[in-house]
Parts: sequence; structure tokens; C-alpha cells
Amino acid sequence: MSAIITLIIIAFVVGGIPTGYWLVKLLKGVDVRTIGSGSTGATNVYRAAGPVAGILVLLLDLLKGAFPVLLGKAMSDPSNPWHLPEFMCLALPDATLSLVAKIVWEYNILPPIGGMVSMIGHSKSIFMKFQGGKSAATGVGTLMACNFGAGMSTFVLWALTVAVVRIVSVASILAGLTCAIFMYLFHAPMSFVIYAAIGGGYVIIRHRANMKRLLEGTEPKLGQKHKTKEGDAAAESQDPATAESGSAKSENGERKITPGDQSMTSMGSLILSGILALSGIISGATAVDAAQPQPKQISQNPSSKSAAKSSSTSLPKSPILPKSSVGLPILTPEEVTNIRVYKLYSSAVVNITAVAAPTPEQLMFGVAPSPDTGSGSIISTEGYILTNNHVINNARMVRVTLFDGSSYPAKVIGADPDNDLAVIKIEPGTKKLNTVKFGDSSRLEVGRRVYTIGNPFGLELTMTSGIISSVGRSLSSGNRVIKGVLQTDAAINPGNSGGPLLDTQGNVIGVTTAIYSKVQQSSGIGFAIPINIVKRVVPQLIAHGAVLRPNLGIAKVLPTELGLMIVMVEADGPALQAGLRGPQVQRFEQNGWAFQKVDNSAADTIVGIDNQPVHSVDDLLSYVETKKPGQVVTLSVLRQGKLTKVPVKLAESKVNP
Repeated sequence: MSAIITLIIIAFVVGGIPTGYWLVKLLKGVDVRTIGSGSTGATNVYRAAGPVAGILVLLLDLLKGAFPVLLGKAMSDPSNPWHLPEFMCLALPDATLSLVAKIVWEYNILPPIGGMVSMIGHSKSIFMKFQGGKSAATGVGTLMACNFGAGMSTFVLWALTVAVVRIVSVASILAGLTCAIFMYLFHAPMSFVIYAAIGGGYVIIRHRANMKRLLEGTEPKLGQKHKTKEGDAAAESQDPATAESGSAKSENGERKITPGDQSMTSMGSLILSGILALSGIISGATAVDAAQPQPKQISQNPSSKSAAKSSSTSLPKSPILPKSSVGLPILTPEEVTNIRVYKLYSSAVVNITAVAAPTPEQLMFGVAPSPDTGSGSIISTEGYILTNNHVINNARMVRVTLFDGSSYPAKVIGADPDNDLAVIKIEPGTKKLNTVKFGDSSRLEVGRRVYTIGNPFGLELTMTSGIISSVGRSLSSGNRVIKGVLQTDAAINPGNSGGPLLDTQGNVIGVTTAIYSKVQQSSGIGFAIPINIVKRVVPQLIAHGAVLRPNLGIAKVLPTELGLMIVMVEADGPALQAGLRGPQVQRFEQNGWAFQKVDNSAADTIVGIDNQPVHSVDDLLSYVETKKPGQVVTLSVLRQGKLTKVPVKLAESKVNP
């Protein structure tokens, strides 16, 4: 609960920072609330202090919205890599999650809370006596932090609408209506979709005054000059003849609408009706553009019908939708995501060529070994590359080819055969390397869209797509079984091994490692090592060249119906020091001959560890691997028919490649 309260306070304060008010005050020495719409948002800052100030405030407001959401994600994730202080975390990495923490984590509650409170803080700023802007830019920032694809799509729609109709409030209302749809289309968690719907509704409610001005035809356009409120009153007292366009006053003091104002009125009604109906967005853009005030001739006699006719017929046709079908292609949201992921991260995928040492038979007949090929992901700008162990295993020469065709020799830094992972390194010199981002494989669900980028059959930088077909698979690797393996139907072929499995945000969620096929080609069943295993192993490979695993000191066990019978313990190992024992060897002489007899009944049989049952060797090793050297585990063993608890302090074991 303390984390939720902390997040609410931080989000409200950060969201309430009046960037627009302070910037205009600094640059112009005036209160932006006395100008134009009276808002502190980027649009009004644009009117008051120019485009540079408006863009700066827009970016700052986006960041104000994104920060509380990202903080909420970090605070609710017990595996976050930042190791935030305990009072800001629901649970530390090794702690047991409380019921509240589980609910908050599993249903992604904190990020939406942070986003909504930051929007409220923007519109009810504590720095401005609980006044502020309409939260549109801050809301888009929260959406980008929740789901970058949905947030960016909302922002692009907002920007395109502004470019077409030149009225920011229209764009903000449209963005508020569609943000939840984008969040759903980008497969965001349901809590994010609900938040987008609530946040979008809040933005629309904050634009009620703008809707009224749209219907009246008085909503200002982007770039339209605004005087202060006192200046507006002074302007209304001027002679109407001094204004060549816009509003004027009639002789009786009532406002007289010129042809430009009529266009504004009809445009406002049309746009507002179209938005509320959620239909005709593309065709409506043409109508909106045609309805905007166009350059016109001012008639000396405004009541002349011929002049009005001449003015109306002189309007140029809208260039937005030409009759020709030639133009930019309309992309689906899925296509936009595909292209974005490939453009951002394909340059971080490499082609690996490894040549193994020749076998005795090859040396005898003078046959050179054929090179093996695979893929890898650049994980740091220093040149570290992640791949599979089987790609570089026993290689005497490894070479890496980057996306631009440049090639470098590579050095094997370390390998973990048990998880089929390896790290190699190149020396890129002054070349700037693009790197991948690690995601989180613990929350993946069947049906999530995924991509692979690799070099199948030597065809460099090939992208394939599919879904997560299953999670929690087991895959044999060396002497171990890797658990929690991801299964996908994205096409994986020889040459893909070691390449990244990406989610729709471009985050690496796995390392493609194997396929199930009788012909060694894609059959729609591929496997990937989960990225959470990678995040645990890779730092050790870089630091030590091998994986430092905790060691029980048990050299060999024999699976039985009761459990794992200890066959051999390591000399001076943790198991021997704890008093665990294997079979007893009895030596005796008979008729001058020396004999020995193995008494299995004296051997301890492991049936559990830390109150968890043990049925197989992998059960035992998988649990021990979650611990660190120096920690104590308690083994439940059967000793001559009696259940005994034996504490064992784990030692450090270096597993060489």
C-alpha cells in the first residue's frame, strides 16, 4: 500500500509541473493564462511564445505523463533490474509476494494509476492553485509508456488531424476517442485498455468548452494570433471596416458573421458531429479541409448575391484526396508494427560463421570442415553478442558479419551448454553499434504476436512472424533439461539459431534455438530460450567466462521409486560436510580372498528440498540453481526408513564451457 501512495504523490506532483506557465513567464514575462484559451498547454504556449516553445512544452508534457507510468511498472515488478529502495517496491526480487502485490503485479494496476494521477495533476496543478491544461499531451505520454505502439499511433493520429484541420482541440478529442481502440489493437493488457478509455474520456470532458466553440465557429486554429483578454475587448471596440476577415460588429452591436466565420461554424459542426459518431474519419478530412476559410475577395456590398456567388465559386478544390488512386499506401496497424520492429532492430542482428577444428578423418583425407552458420544479437555497444552455444561450440574460428556487410573476427567470451547460450565479442573500433533491448518472458501468454530476425539458409536479416504457441516447454540440452522454453510457429530454419525472438515492442523475449522437424526445416514448431534465463546467465558469462552455479556436492544419484538415492558425494563437498552419505562399502576376506559388498540400505534418498517434493534430477538441480552460493537449503532424506532434515550450505561451482 505504501508503494501505491508513494506513486500517487509522485505522479500528482510531476504531472502538476506547469511547464507552459513557467516557460512563457521566462520568455515573455506574461501569464499564459491571460492569452488565447487561457490554457497552460503546448497549443496556447505556441500562440504566446512561438513554435519552439510550443514544441518544447509538448515534449516536456509527454515526459510528465510517461515518467509515472514507467515508475509504476518498475515498482510493481518484483524482478525489476533497478533494485529500487524497498519502500518503493511491492516486493524485492527474492521476497515472497503478498496478496496485494500479486494482484497489482498480475493485473498491471500501478502503471494506469500513475498515468491517471499525472493527468489529473496536469489539469489540477498544485503549483497553480489547482488549475492547468487539458491533459492531452500528458495523456499521450502515459499511453506511450504503457504501450509504445498504441501511444505512438494516437500521437500520429493527433498530429495528422492537426495538420489537416489546424484545430488542436479537434485532434485532442479524436485522440481521446480512439486511444483505447489502439491499445486493444496492440494487444496491451486489459487494465491498460480500460485506463485508455477512462483517460480518453477525461480528456474529452476537459474539452467541453472547446466543443461549444467548435459548434459556434469560434474555436481558434493553430497559428492564429491571439491577443490578451484585455486586448480582445479593445479590438471589439474598433471600426469593423478595419478588419478584412473574421468577425465584425453590426451597427446594433451584435456580432456579424462573415463568410469565413460561416465556414468555421459549419466546419465545427461537421467535425464535432463526425467525432461523436466515430465515422467517416478519412472522408471527413476532405470535407473539413474544403470547409476551411479560403482566400477570397471582399465585396463592397456584402449583401450582393452575385458577390457571394462569386466568392463561393472562387474557392479552390481540396487537394487532400485526388481523384487518382495513386498515393501513399494505407497500412494496417499490424503492418505498421512489423515495419517498425524490423527497422529499429534488424541492424542489431548479426550473421555468425563458425569453423570447427577438423576431425581426424578430415585431416587424413585433406577435407576442410564446412562452416556452421547462425545468428546473434548485439547486446552492448562494446561488441558483446548473444547467441547459442551450439553455434560456436568447438569452433577454432568465429566471424561476425553486420547488417551493412562489414565483417569482424570474434572471440568466444563464455558459454553455458546447459542452457545452450554463449557470448562472443568483436572489436568494432569507432563503428557505432545498434543494440537490442531485453524484455520479460515471465508474463508471456499463448497467442502473443512475435517475430524472429535471423539468417536462415544464409539469407541475411530475414524476418518472420507468428505467435507464442505454448509456454513452459522442456527442451533437452546437454546433460540438462531447460524448463520454461517458449514454443512458436514463427518460421525458424537452419541459420536462425541464436537470433532474437521479439515482441511487438521490439523487446527480445527469447533466443531461437531449435526446431522440431524430420527434414531439418521449419514445420511450424520452433523453440526459444526465455530471455529471463538469458538475463541470469549472460552477466556471469561476461564476468567469469562461465556460469557460477551453486553446488550441493552430490556427484551422482540414482532415481528410484522413493526418490533420488545418493550414489556418490564429492570429497570435502557441502553434502559430505553436512553428513549426507551414499552406499556403504563393506570389505571382508574369505578363504584368503578379499571381497567387498555395497550396502545400498545405508544410502540417503532425497525426497524433497525446502519442503518441495523432488521426483527427478532436474527437479533438484532446477531448484538449487535458483539459489546463490553460500545460501543454505534443507534436504528431506530417507535414512534407513526414517525421514530426516539435513541443512546443506551451497558451495560455488564453476561450470566451464
